[in-house]
Amino acid sequence: MKFILIAIIQLTLLSGSNPINFQYGILYKKDFNSNLEALEDSSIVYNNSQLKINVVASKNTYLYLIYHGADGSIMTLDMNQDKSNESNDFWSTSFLTLGPPTGIENLYLINSSAPQSQLLKVIKGVSQSTGAKQAKYKKMFFSLMNKMLNNATGRSSLQASKLDTPIQGGVSFRGDDDENQITIFSMTHESPKMDDVSAVRISLVHQ
Repeated sequence: MKFILIAIIQLTLLSGSNPINFQYGILYKKDFNSNLEALEDSSIVYNNSQLKINVVASKNTYLYLIYHGADGSIMTLDMNQDKSNESNDFWSTSFLTLGPPTGIENLYLINSSAPQSQLLKVIKGVSQSTGAKQAKYKKMFFSLMNKMLNNATGRSSLQASKLDTPIQGGVSFRGDDDENQITIFSMTHESPKMDDVSAVRISLVHQ
Protein backbone atom coordinates (compact mmCIF):
# COMPACT_ATOMS: atom_id res chain seq x y z
CA MET A 1 0.00 0.00 0.00
CA LYS A 2 2.84 2.38 0.85
CA PHE A 3 4.50 1.71 -2.52
CA ILE A 4 1.25 2.36 -4.42
CA LEU A 5 0.69 5.66 -2.61
CA ILE A 6 4.22 6.86 -3.40
CA ALA A 7 3.75 5.86 -7.06
CA ILE A 8 0.51 7.85 -7.33
CA ILE A 9 2.15 10.95 -5.82
CA GLN A 10 5.09 10.67 -8.22
CA LEU A 11 2.80 10.28 -11.25
CA THR A 12 0.81 13.35 -10.17
CA LEU A 13 3.96 15.42 -9.87
CA LEU A 14 5.28 14.24 -13.23
CA SER A 15 2.04 14.99 -15.08
CA GLY A 16 2.54 18.73 -14.56
CA SER A 17 -1.05 19.55 -15.49
CA ASN A 18 -2.37 22.88 -14.28
CA PRO A 19 -6.00 23.51 -15.33
CA ILE A 20 -6.46 27.17 -16.22
CA ASN A 21 -9.15 29.43 -17.66
CA PHE A 22 -10.45 32.98 -17.34
CA GLN A 23 -13.52 35.18 -17.67
CA TYR A 24 -13.55 38.10 -20.07
CA GLY A 25 -15.66 40.79 -21.66
CA ILE A 26 -15.19 42.68 -24.94
CA LEU A 27 -17.15 45.89 -24.34
CA TYR A 28 -18.10 48.44 -26.98
CA LYS A 29 -19.43 51.99 -27.32
CA LYS A 30 -20.47 53.10 -30.79
CA ASP A 31 -20.04 56.74 -29.78
CA PHE A 32 -19.56 58.84 -26.64
CA ASN A 33 -23.29 58.93 -25.81
CA SER A 34 -24.03 55.24 -26.50
CA ASN A 35 -24.62 52.59 -23.86
CA LEU A 36 -22.07 49.85 -23.36
CA GLU A 37 -22.59 46.65 -25.35
CA ALA A 38 -20.95 43.24 -25.03
CA LEU A 39 -19.51 42.11 -28.37
CA GLU A 40 -19.66 38.66 -29.92
CA ASP A 41 -17.24 37.19 -32.42
CA SER A 42 -17.77 38.69 -35.91
CA SER A 43 -19.49 41.76 -34.46
CA ILE A 44 -19.41 44.88 -36.65
CA VAL A 45 -17.54 47.90 -35.27
CA TYR A 46 -17.00 51.37 -36.73
CA ASN A 47 -14.39 54.11 -36.97
CA ASN A 48 -14.19 56.31 -33.87
CA SER A 49 -16.08 53.75 -31.76
CA GLN A 50 -14.45 52.45 -28.58
CA LEU A 51 -13.47 49.06 -27.19
CA LYS A 52 -12.68 48.04 -23.62
CA ILE A 53 -11.40 44.59 -22.70
CA ASN A 54 -11.82 43.11 -19.21
CA VAL A 55 -10.37 39.85 -17.87
CA VAL A 56 -10.52 38.04 -14.54
CA ALA A 57 -7.72 35.47 -14.18
CA SER A 58 -6.30 33.45 -11.31
CA LYS A 59 -3.47 34.94 -9.32
CA ASN A 60 0.08 33.88 -10.14
CA THR A 61 -0.75 33.32 -13.82
CA TYR A 62 0.31 35.27 -16.90
CA LEU A 63 -2.11 37.18 -19.12
CA TYR A 64 -1.49 38.47 -22.64
CA LEU A 65 -3.70 40.61 -24.90
CA ILE A 66 -2.49 40.60 -28.50
CA TYR A 67 -3.87 42.75 -31.29
CA HIS A 68 -3.62 41.78 -34.97
CA GLY A 69 -4.90 44.81 -36.81
CA ALA A 70 -6.55 45.28 -40.19
CA ASP A 71 -3.29 46.91 -41.30
CA GLY A 72 -1.38 43.68 -40.59
CA SER A 73 0.29 44.94 -37.43
CA ILE A 74 0.78 42.57 -34.49
CA MET A 75 1.38 43.92 -30.98
CA THR A 76 0.65 43.38 -27.32
CA LEU A 77 -1.78 45.81 -25.68
CA ASP A 78 -1.28 47.12 -22.16
CA MET A 79 -3.76 46.17 -19.45
CA ASN A 80 -4.12 47.60 -15.94
CA GLN A 81 -3.99 45.02 -13.15
CA ASP A 82 -6.07 45.14 -9.94
CA LYS A 83 -4.75 42.69 -7.31
CA SER A 84 -7.19 43.59 -4.52
CA ASN A 85 -9.21 40.36 -4.78
CA GLU A 86 -7.87 37.42 -2.74
CA SER A 87 -8.08 34.73 -5.41
CA ASN A 88 -8.27 36.51 -8.80
CA ASP A 89 -6.76 39.51 -10.53
CA PHE A 90 -8.86 41.93 -12.57
CA TRP A 91 -7.22 43.13 -15.79
CA SER A 92 -8.62 45.87 -18.02
CA THR A 93 -7.67 48.20 -20.83
CA SER A 94 -8.65 51.82 -21.05
CA PHE A 95 -11.17 52.68 -23.77
CA LEU A 96 -9.44 52.12 -27.12
CA THR A 97 -10.58 54.20 -30.11
CA LEU A 98 -10.81 52.47 -33.49
CA GLY A 99 -9.35 54.26 -36.48
CA PRO A 100 -8.50 53.47 -40.12
CA PRO A 101 -7.91 51.23 -41.94
CA THR A 102 -11.05 49.12 -41.96
CA GLY A 103 -11.03 45.34 -42.20
CA ILE A 104 -10.79 42.39 -39.81
CA GLU A 105 -9.47 43.19 -36.35
CA ASN A 106 -8.34 40.19 -34.27
CA LEU A 107 -7.92 40.10 -30.50
CA TYR A 108 -6.14 37.20 -28.82
CA LEU A 109 -6.40 36.58 -25.08
CA ILE A 110 -3.94 34.12 -23.54
CA ASN A 111 -3.77 33.00 -19.92
CA SER A 112 -0.91 30.71 -18.96
CA SER A 113 0.72 29.22 -15.90
CA ALA A 114 4.19 30.11 -17.24
CA PRO A 115 5.62 33.07 -19.18
CA GLN A 116 5.18 32.94 -22.96
CA SER A 117 8.71 34.13 -23.73
CA GLN A 118 8.88 32.67 -27.23
CA LEU A 119 5.61 34.34 -28.23
CA LEU A 120 6.80 37.75 -26.98
CA LYS A 121 10.09 37.30 -28.84
CA VAL A 122 8.22 36.55 -32.08
CA ILE A 123 5.93 39.59 -31.67
CA LYS A 124 8.99 41.77 -31.08
CA GLY A 125 10.52 40.31 -34.24
CA VAL A 126 7.42 41.27 -36.24
CA SER A 127 7.56 44.87 -35.04
CA GLN A 128 11.30 45.26 -35.62
CA SER A 129 11.62 43.71 -39.07
CA THR A 130 10.36 44.22 -42.61
CA GLY A 131 9.95 42.28 -45.85
CA ALA A 132 10.77 38.58 -45.94
CA LYS A 133 12.09 38.56 -42.38
CA GLN A 134 8.88 40.07 -41.04
CA ALA A 135 6.83 37.57 -43.06
CA LYS A 136 8.82 34.77 -41.42
CA TYR A 137 8.08 36.14 -37.94
CA LYS A 138 4.38 36.49 -38.80
CA LYS A 139 4.29 32.88 -39.95
CA MET A 140 5.83 31.85 -36.63
CA PHE A 141 3.25 33.96 -34.75
CA PHE A 142 0.26 32.36 -36.48
CA SER A 143 1.77 28.91 -35.96
CA LEU A 144 2.06 29.54 -32.21
CA MET A 145 -1.43 30.98 -31.97
CA ASN A 146 -3.01 28.19 -34.00
CA LYS A 147 -1.38 25.64 -31.71
CA MET A 148 -2.79 27.36 -28.61
CA LEU A 149 -6.24 27.75 -30.15
CA ASN A 150 -6.34 24.16 -31.41
CA ASN A 151 -5.49 22.94 -27.91
CA ALA A 152 -8.28 25.08 -26.45
CA THR A 153 -11.03 24.31 -28.96
CA GLY A 154 -10.18 20.85 -30.24
CA ARG A 155 -10.78 22.03 -33.83
CA SER A 156 -8.98 23.97 -36.49
CA SER A 157 -8.53 27.57 -35.42
CA LEU A 158 -8.71 28.58 -39.07
CA GLN A 159 -12.45 28.01 -38.95
CA ALA A 160 -14.68 30.93 -37.99
CA SER A 161 -14.08 31.22 -34.25
CA LYS A 162 -16.82 31.83 -31.72
CA LEU A 163 -16.63 33.39 -28.31
CA ASP A 164 -16.54 30.65 -25.74
CA THR A 165 -19.07 29.80 -23.04
CA PRO A 166 -21.32 32.86 -22.51
CA ILE A 167 -22.02 33.97 -18.96
CA GLN A 168 -25.72 34.76 -18.79
CA GLY A 169 -26.22 38.50 -18.42
CA GLY A 170 -22.55 39.16 -17.74
CA VAL A 171 -20.72 39.12 -14.42
CA SER A 172 -19.33 42.16 -12.68
CA PHE A 173 -16.06 41.55 -10.85
CA ARG A 174 -16.80 44.52 -8.62
CA GLY A 175 -20.03 43.00 -7.26
CA ASP A 176 -22.64 44.91 -9.25
CA ASP A 177 -26.13 44.08 -7.98
CA ASP A 178 -27.79 44.02 -11.41
CA GLU A 179 -26.34 41.05 -13.29
CA ASN A 180 -28.22 42.02 -16.45
CA GLN A 181 -26.55 45.41 -16.71
CA ILE A 182 -23.35 45.77 -18.71
CA THR A 183 -20.90 47.98 -16.82
CA ILE A 184 -17.28 48.96 -17.40
CA PHE A 185 -16.30 46.05 -15.13
CA SER A 186 -18.43 43.35 -16.80
CA MET A 187 -17.25 39.90 -17.83
CA THR A 188 -19.53 38.17 -20.36
CA HIS A 189 -17.71 34.99 -21.45
CA GLU A 190 -15.49 32.25 -20.08
CA SER A 191 -12.57 30.61 -21.88
CA PRO A 192 -12.13 26.82 -22.14
CA LYS A 193 -10.50 25.19 -19.10
CA MET A 194 -7.21 23.73 -20.35
CA ASP A 195 -3.92 22.49 -18.93
CA ASP A 196 -1.33 25.27 -18.57
CA VAL A 197 -2.62 27.58 -21.37
CA SER A 198 -6.11 28.81 -22.26
CA ALA A 199 -6.55 31.02 -25.33
CA VAL A 200 -9.35 32.64 -27.30
CA ARG A 201 -9.52 34.69 -30.48
CA ILE A 202 -12.18 37.33 -31.16
CA SER A 203 -12.50 38.66 -34.71
CA LEU A 204 -14.28 41.98 -35.27
CA VAL A 205 -15.45 43.38 -38.61
CA HIS A 206 -14.28 46.98 -38.74
CA GLN A 207 -16.32 49.06 -41.19
